[in-house]
Amino acid sequence: AEAIANLGGWDYQVASDTSTNTKQFYAIHEVDTNFSFSSETELQFYHPEDRPKILQALGDAVSKRRPFDITTRFITSKNNHRWVRLMGVPSGGRATATNVRGVIQDITEQKNAEIALQNLIHEKQQLIEEKDALLKEIHYRVKNNLQLVASLLSLQARNLTDIDGRI
Repeated sequence: AEAIANLGGWDYQVASDTSTNTKQFYAIHEVDTNFSFSSETELQFYHPEDRPKILQALGDAVSKRRPFDITTRFITSKNNHRWVRLMGVPSGGRATATNVRGVIQDITEQKNAEIALQNLIHEKQQLIEEKDALLKEIHYRVKNNLQLVASLLSLQARNLTDIDGRI
């Protein structure tokens, strides 16, 4: 089930700053199952700009017993850039959690599809704006041309006489 969903499980022990992880957890990180994880080594797999929110979420899980659900950028040990969903739930202890258990799921395909859809929507909006601008310009030019034709007809009408020679 983990491989199908590309979902790895983890159990972080606060006191020892170590974690117990599933096989798919290691596969997502693209590391050998002998790799030793601590909060510091795990943090290195996340995009530098996203690390503060991960630290905040883990800190709140331990100190405030607050679960978290984060979508973040991820860089594997082989330097493959991915998107992951990281979820954690505190457990054990009274005031603060002794463990945080959770899952990490590779959501790269879904996120890329979402980004592509957002880009497509943005492109469509730009095309609609361009079309609206063109329609406004055409309307303006047609109106001006009709005014010009009306003015020319008015000038010509001044020079017309009816059948009896009257103006």
